[in-house]
Amino acid sequence: LRIKKLQEERGGRGGGEGENVVREIFGGVLRSQVRCTVCGAKSNKDDDMMDVSLGIAGTNSVMDAMRKFFQAEDLDGENKYGCEKCKKLVKAKKQLYILQAPNVLVLHLKRFVGGQEKIDKDIAFQETMVLSSFMSKASQVSFYD
Repeated sequence: LRIKKLQEERGGRGGGEGENVVREIFGGVLRSQVRCTVCGAKSNKDDDMMDVSLGIAGTNSVMDAMRKFFQAEDLDGENKYGCEKCKKLVKAKKQLYILQAPNVLVLHLKRFVGGQEKIDKDIAFQETMVLSSFMSKASQVSFYD
């Protein structure tokens, strides 16, 4: 019903317009940033997102799973980063941020490990979620309830 109303407000009748309305409601932008630990250079890659897939193995709440998903990752050893400024493979930090939060955040809880083993446990969640600690500094603070 909400999508139909938005389509009518835009003069659309479906098809491509409906897709745009869905993107407007559920679409956001996820930024992957790699920072060279030698020279400090940053490389950003922005991707459209419609949901966030959270691994729940080893977590007890949605917020724990969010912290795990957005935690910085060390790129080292066989996984070193090719820094364009240093012109060599270096240690780096990779981190995901929400650059643009969607109007409605969809969270997908991954309930299977290794394709077969099902995780069957309760996952706590709060009615209101503050995303500021997961967002890029250039982004606005977003609240969901």
